[in-house]
Amino acid sequence: MISRAITLATWSIAACWACSYTDDLSKRPGAGPLFKIYRAGKFGYMDRGGNVVIAPRFDEARDFFHGLAAVRLNGKVGFVNERDQLVIPARFDDARDFLEELAPVRLGRLWGYIDTRGNMAIQPRFQGAGEFHQGLARIYVWTTITFDYRGNRTQFTRDTAPLYVFNPPYENPCGFARADDGKFGFIDRQGSIVIPPRFSYADEFHEGLSTVCLEECHDFSRAKHAVINRHGHIAFPVTTESVGDFSAGLASFRVGEHYGFLDRTGRVAIAPQYQYVGDFHDGLARVQQGWQWGYIDTTGRQVIPPQFRSVGDFSEGLAVACNSVCTYIDRTGSRALNVFGNSSIGRFSDGLAPVMEYELFTWQGLFAQLRIRLLRQQPGVVYIDKSGAVAGLYGR
Repeated sequence: MISRAITLATWSIAACWACSYTDDLSKRPGAGPLFKIYRAGKFGYMDRGGNVVIAPRFDEARDFFHGLAAVRLNGKVGFVNERDQLVIPARFDDARDFLEELAPVRLGRLWGYIDTRGNMAIQPRFQGAGEFHQGLARIYVWTTITFDYRGNRTQFTRDTAPLYVFNPPYENPCGFARADDGKFGFIDRQGSIVIPPRFSYADEFHEGLSTVCLEECHDFSRAKHAVINRHGHIAFPVTTESVGDFSAGLASFRVGEHYGFLDRTGRVAIAPQYQYVGDFHDGLARVQQGWQWGYIDTTGRQVIPPQFRSVGDFSEGLAVACNSVCTYIDRTGSRALNVFGNSSIGRFSDGLAPVMEYELFTWQGLFAQLRIRLLRQQPGVVYIDKSGAVAGLYGR
């Protein structure tokens, strides 16, 4: 799966359960104590001190939740515990994490849910199924799907479509063909449909609210949106062009070319004045004014003035910020660590963050650059702690 250096491109392949880049090497918020590592084409786990706890032997691996992590062996997915025991055999075609003690799993063309003992808690019956958030999980159902297949635009039924289209609903940014008649709904932990599939799109619930498309959502800017509560009732209609997820009681919205924030009643809390915005993390949201990025708090006060070419969300008090190079900044906007890269540095999660070894502004980073150039060795990815010290090797 990985044929050369662990670069941005190979990260996207190796982690295509997540289908993104360096940031996805960071653990998910709330995950267990172990960190993924990669050796000779296989995945395993280390502890925070860099000690290998589970020797690399898996084709793919996810984070631990409720003491279990989804791993792929010989084309099938099972779950391993933190003592390296495959407690749920690898018998599924795909799976996601145990959030709220249930995990989505796919058998053939249908998704269902298992409990932490491996028992089927909700029988497979959905074309797409997401993880549980706040007691509800998104489901996606459809009968036909049309997309370019081997150079031809072809329509498939749910019985004839290629298996790779049966993903959790719009989970990853790699691209996913929208079904012709696909609808989103929500189920509870018993598998009962509490919000029937009637939306052309629906976000996961955040702070008890979800943004949905009431009409065709292929052209998102022209769709009719609403924000619903956990009962499926409209909390407020959306008259703006888009609404994001709620965080810290606010959700981004767009009017024309500018973004602002709404409160939980749909009233404007921060006027639209930014070219782009992110969600709130650690009490701050990234905002773009002109060509530069900074951060505001939930009152709209400018905490870090726009001064960066690009920035990431804050996590555990630090964020990635880039101008000519990228580094970590603290909540004052000051450089916090001697790490310099070209956007290939990840966010902190559970005290560690992944970076390219040669991007450390330390003797180790210098030796890594010399080793790569003189000995033509592959660059490595390491985990660093908040002092900038190397905690362990992810892989090379």
